[in-house]
Amino acid sequence: MNKTPAAKTLMLGDVRPFYVQGPVLYWTVFNRNEFIQKLEHGTHEAKNYIAAIRPDYIYVDWGEVNRLSRTYGFDPALKPSSIQYLSSPDRFSVRRTAEWEPFLETPYGRVHASILYQVIAKEPKPASREKRVKKNKRH
Repeated sequence: MNKTPAAKTLMLGDVRPFYVQGPVLYWTVFNRNEFIQKLEHGTHEAKNYIAAIRPDYIYVDWGEVNRLSRTYGFDPALKPSSIQYLSSPDRFSVRRTAEWEPFLETPYGRVHASILYQVIAKEPKPASREKRVKKNKRH
């Protein structure tokens, strides 16, 4: 799935981390999903969570989310728009990297069965020369 052995992946819907290289964060349907708990409190909380855990990838298996929603009550807070609007311009961006068919009809519209998103951290801007000079004068 990901190509870098050190990359951290947040998995949603799927609980088979043996297909992923590197550290993996995932929850079964029977556990409280930390990411979805944040989504329940709003996109801002979810963005803060992503900034805190710093994943390189987010993998969503919409087929499993859809199936688990019908059988075990997968939390409805996770929907395609939850990931679509997850970017935080000053901290990170979330971009669709890969998708796998078939297409699925969900309560939220038609989506690929599985989607891999890359989370790209923003580099901190260097302090302006004026700020560095002021900081040095204080010491």
